[in-house]
Amino acid sequence: MKKLFYPLLFLSGAFGAEYLAKVEPLFKYPIAAAVAGQVILADENEEGKVSDKVIIRLDDRIDRVNLTVAQETYKNLKEIYETKLSMYEKIAAMTTKSQTEKDTEKINLLTAKNSMESARYQMESLTDIINKKQLSAQGLYVYDISVIEGNYVAPGTKLAELHDTSGSRLVIYVSRQELDTIEHAAVIVDGKADTYRIDKIWRETDAEYISSYRVELVGPAPKTFSQIAKIDIIPSKEDRKK
Repeated sequence: MKKLFYPLLFLSGAFGAEYLAKVEPLFKYPIAAAVAGQVILADENEEGKVSDKVIIRLDDRIDRVNLTVAQETYKNLKEIYETKLSMYEKIAAMTTKSQTEKDTEKINLLTAKNSMESARYQMESLTDIINKKQLSAQGLYVYDISVIEGNYVAPGTKLAELHDTSGSRLVIYVSRQELDTIEHAAVIVDGKADTYRIDKIWRETDAEYISSYRVELVGPAPKTFSQIAKIDIIPSKEDRKK
């Protein structure tokens, strides 16, 4: 059943409206597996912390062996290509060689180049897979680690949820009338002006609150998240006269 009331709105009048909203992290990042593999590290000790550590790792032992082979193959094929390039440049400049001989050497050169580039691609692909098999928190807050060691994950499986706690975000829902004046309105949060600013305004009604419009505000990081903040939205004098 669709909700028709404005969530968290407790006063609305000619001089503004007041809302309550939960103080959320600036951004929330659900992280999904990009490649398949078995979980060999899931560091639950990092949950509830801002961390720079690798918190999840998938088994990459075979990939690393294959990468070593691919690197050696690429090195050898590169030497072959460079040798054939030197030979072709010499033959191409010789007047005693026929065009057929020159064309044959050119084909050999292009074949060597294709083999070298194929090896390079394999090497870079394996490097990419290995990089995708570990997840570092990268200075974010580790809200949840969703897998345990021994799990086998497929691409798209949720691994963790990381939060950016360097700032905060508030979400309120406003009426159509308030939407017309909110861009120039003063925003006061917990009695303080100029600490939050309007970040996003939806011009279509919310899918859940079908008669309201979503508005997001961003501001500084609080000492503690998930507290309830009081937001006053006060239209400008010009808008109040309309």
